[in-house]
Formats: sequence, C-alpha cells, structure tokens
Amino acid sequence: KGKALQRVIRAKAVHEWTMEHLPYDRLRAGGTCGNMVSMLAPLGFPRLLLYVNPLTREQAELLPQHDNVKVVVRDGGGCAGGGEGFAMRKPIDAWREEGVKAVHWIFEYPEGMRISVPSAGIDVVAPRANRYIASYNPINNQLVINPDFKEGLLALVEAGERFTHFMIAGFHILSEKYPDGSGCADCLRRMAEFISQVKQAAPGIKIHFELASIGSQVVRQSVIGLTVPLGHSLGLNEVELATLLGDLGETKLAAEVEATESPEAMFRGVKAAGERLGLARIHLHNLGYYLCISRPDFVSAERTRDGLAFAACAAAARTSTASLTSLDDVARGLEVGISGEGMEVGRLLGEYLGRPDLAVGGMAHVDGWDVSFVPTKVVERPALTVGL
Repeated sequence: KGKALQRVIRAKAVHEWTMEHLPYDRLRAGGTCGNMVSMLAPLGFPRLLLYVNPLTREQAELLPQHDNVKVVVRDGGGCAGGGEGFAMRKPIDAWREEGVKAVHWIFEYPEGMRISVPSAGIDVVAPRANRYIASYNPINNQLVINPDFKEGLLALVEAGERFTHFMIAGFHILSEKYPDGSGCADCLRRMAEFISQVKQAAPGIKIHFELASIGSQVVRQSVIGLTVPLGHSLGLNEVELATLLGDLGETKLAAEVEATESPEAMFRGVKAAGERLGLARIHLHNLGYYLCISRPDFVSAERTRDGLAFAACAAAARTSTASLTSLDDVARGLEVGISGEGMEVGRLLGEYLGRPDLAVGGMAHVDGWDVSFVPTKVVERPALTVGL
C-alpha cells in the first residue's frame, strides 16, 4: 500500500540473521528520541535532557556532540545546576558500558520499486516512496525507566531546573505478555505514575506522546487508557490515525481515512480523536503536509502555524544535505520546493472548512479547535530521511 509501518523483531535469531545478511548505508542515533535531539540540538535550545537506556559508548558517540545535549547521572556531591545527588552531563562524558543493545532498521523504498518473487506469488510495485521500520530492542521491551533518570529528573525539577516540554515515545516496543506473568498494562501503570509525579513537580510542563505504529491492539488500548489521558498532545501519521480511530470505536471513519485519506476524512478523524481522548492538541504528519488542531487556551494558532512552517524548513534542510549544524542552516530549507500534493490537500481542506487561505499556511477556528495547516517541503533525492 506504500504506507509507513513499524513492527518489532521479537526473536533474537531473526535479529542475528538480519545483522549478518543485510548491509546498511549508515548507523545513526535513532528512535524518536534520537531523531528529535538530532534536529533540536543545533537550534539553540539551552537544554535537551535525554533518556537513553542503556547509555553505551557506541550510543553516546552517535548522539549530537552539542553542549546543550544532556543526560542525568548520579553525582555524590551534586553540582551547580543539579539536584541533590544528581548532575547533568553530555552523553559522551557519561557512558558506562559498551555494545549495541538495540537496532531499529529503516528500510526506505522509492516510488515504483518492484519486488517480484514468482515462486511465492508476490509481485508488488510501491505506489509511493516510504519506509518500513523493523525494531529489535529487547532491553527496553518493558519500558522500564532507570531509577537514576526517574529520581534525577524529579530532583532537578525540585532544585529549580525548568523544563518546558516532556516528549514520550516507544510504546510500539511493548509486548502484550511477559515471561514473569506481567503485561503491558503493568508497564504502562509504572510509566503513568512517573508522568504524574513529573506533572506534580512541574505543573506548567507540556506533555507530548508520539504514538508510532503499534502492532498489538491490546498494547494500543492500554496506551490509550493508561497514558494518553495524562498528556496534552499526541503526534501520529495517517496509518496510526486510522488504527486509533478503530480502537476508539470510530470504525466507519477509520475505514474512510484508511481507504481515501481525503482531506475531509483526515480532518474529521483528527477532530474525533482529539475529542474522544480529551487532548489539547493533535498533530498529524503525512507526506506533503502537517495538520494540527489545538485548543485556543493551550497555544495560539499563529504560534502553532509558525512552528509547523519552521519544522518543515528544518526537516527539508537536514534531508537535502544530511546535515544540520546550526540555526542558520534552517534557511536552506527555504530553497526546497513546497509539496504540490500538500498544496492540493490544503486547497480541498480549505474548501471544506470555508477557509480557502488554509492551503498557504492559513488558520481556521472550527467547533472549539484552532486548525493549522502547512504544506511541507519534499526533497526529491533525499540525502537522509529525518524520521519525523
């Protein structure tokens, strides 16, 4: 179908076979955390605090070597700018072991790519460029949060460190059941307890969940029930939106989103999900455009629209050259053409909402939601895909 998909490699033998037989173009810090920090580190934010488990030498070397990229470590005497017994250090100065503990393969394919296996009755042609992700990450399979990060973050906040946003991802790695008799719900309850503690310690913090492609309905339902209600914002793509709507009982709308991806269906789907989940913001990212709905008292429509436009330029700049080293580099993204497909989606959505200017970065207010739409920039021959 040419749709983005992510699945988990459960068997060690499959992981070992993959490592032995498949080559790769590059090895980089991955996962949502790795992708986000690679984009954000050059942009001048004073502090980006990461959770990396485990922080090995290999992982630390792959992470951006910017001074604003930090991890929490135990520090007997504490230090300036730290909490009691904890400090923030650059990852390269904090690793404690060696080895590659997890690999997330990203298999990218172009539009028109054909795979033919006559003996198996397989003959498919990709209708659009996209990627398939196969993740092997047993060490984080239960989303256990290292006590040093848990206690350290709370200690830093209580000591006066101010963090504005808390972004959480990785739910797709969970299993339904574990050998010890526990299940994904037990893992998520522990995470929910920690998130609640962070919210209590830092009342103004904004919490964003990146949904990702979760194969198990049991896991998805647990995520929806136990963690998402604690957040403000949710990020997803077109495949994840259809699946989420089905889990929420919006089966007819889910089928329409999956079958047509029409601008009207996508908008109604995002709006229905936001209302059913009680969120303040949902950000849909699809090939060619961003569609974001948010409550007016959460963030202004102008700020959202400007943020989406900036993100499109930053992603295009990094995609076209495989490099983003400073805030000035983002201007390169202005040279990349705007997606014609995204412009057409904006035009049709604008007609549906009665706001024709939506196609060129306009805004609308619909049923209590601020609607922001930005056509993205698509690089025809990407040097790197950003994974966002």
